[in-house]
Amino acid sequence: MALAVGLPFGLIAASSTPAWAVVKVNATNYKVHCTSITGTISFSPALKLPGTTSGAEKSTVKLTLGGCTATPTTGGTAVTVTKGVVSGALTGSGGSACTGLLGSSAQSGTLTTKWTTSPALSSGSTVLTPHTVLGGTNGTNGTFSIPGAVPPSATGSFQGTDGGASTIASAVTSQTVTQLLTSCGTALGLKSVSIASGTLTSQ
Repeated sequence: MALAVGLPFGLIAASSTPAWAVVKVNATNYKVHCTSITGTISFSPALKLPGTTSGAEKSTVKLTLGGCTATPTTGGTAVTVTKGVVSGALTGSGGSACTGLLGSSAQSGTLTTKWTTSPALSSGSTVLTPHTVLGGTNGTNGTFSIPGAVPPSATGSFQGTDGGASTIASAVTSQTVTQLLTSCGTALGLKSVSIASGTLTSQ
């Protein structure tokens, strides 16, 4: 009798989802807007004046996104975003001249954003392929923006409605343009920049 009772009970227990189980959210087509970007971008080789105008130039990106708000798709589960941690490396072919920081430059590589959210995301991290990056100034400090001349693409979470093509990001350096140029003119060159502020929007 114990076996007869225990068998169906075991089947029910094995096939049922516990009430306490965490249900993850698929945020593939969700939108996200972040009001804070901080961190560093490192250059290898260091950027110099005059530097070279051809050859590989690697930019290693380590950033933190804050003040983020997620917008679900229609009927989607609401998600609270605590932060995003961005890491990756981009490689251009324009050489090590500091003048390469101005204008749109083609870049290979990806930037991966690992999100801290509640609930957790079944769609995982966002992997953004920028394709191009636009460098410039805001009159006082250096700036880096996506997109450049070519729209980006993305996989994973927060792609928006077009696979990441409408993603817009803008970051501002803590160094002034004068400080950047001074570093470029030294023997060691400009090895890295600190990012003090910025925004990111996928739409």
